[in-house]
Amino acid sequence: MISQVSSPKKLRIAVTFLGPLRPRLDVERLEPWQSNFFDIENLAAIDELSLPEPGCGRTNYSDDDLDELIAKPDDYDILVAIIDAPLEDEYYMRRLKGNRVVISVYDIAPLLIQHGYSFNAFVYRNLYQLLVAFHASSNSLPPTTKEKLAHTPTRGCLFDWNDNKQDILNSLDHPSVCRVCEERYVKGGPLASHMSELRSELYRIQRPVHVRGLEWLNRKIARHPWLTLGVAILSGIALNLVASYLFEWLKLLLILPSEAG
Repeated sequence: MISQVSSPKKLRIAVTFLGPLRPRLDVERLEPWQSNFFDIENLAAIDELSLPEPGCGRTNYSDDDLDELIAKPDDYDILVAIIDAPLEDEYYMRRLKGNRVVISVYDIAPLLIQHGYSFNAFVYRNLYQLLVAFHASSNSLPPTTKEKLAHTPTRGCLFDWNDNKQDILNSLDHPSVCRVCEERYVKGGPLASHMSELRSELYRIQRPVHVRGLEWLNRKIARHPWLTLGVAILSGIALNLVASYLFEWLKLLLILPSEAG
């Protein structure tokens, strides 16, 4: 499956949306991401009025449904379409023929919202999986129906199977390419001499700062219960100071006009 050794081609990846995402995600386009391995271009979304319902009375979109919706990426190496609807076999990503990919946030969005993970981080993580698979397969993505790329053990790897959707969270904070996948998809290929650079880019995919800060604080409190009392006292003092400052400020506002009169 590994292609011959050469410098990795910098991919052009187009991203589009199939209809709107749920309101709490509030995303209409993918944010810019600096990478030496690919460039992202946002294409115009398919309006929800133009998005047909799944065929044959189903509630999920089959690969055949999606094949008719998504044009082939003539000017791009990979075309990624994002949809907030279930896909065939309850997958959250399906690879179609012609280097076209559909990513669903239908089951993933509640996890991202509940645990404070970024929608963009979820998409970037999957783009890196596609990048590795593309180079490993001689510049072509094998359709989901033709080849399984993921492994069942959950290792925080780009190629985790994630049958339990919550497992995706393990590879949204500093994801990796595990040793098994490096041997299978990278060794002898164009990415082999660029793994340090790739790991560096993957390390930038992480939870937002405020989420990491809260988790750190919760761990500290769990190990040192007396910190709870300390935090409560300090919070009380801070609130008292703020309240006193506001009281004095309001007093000045009320006194000055009366003196002027």
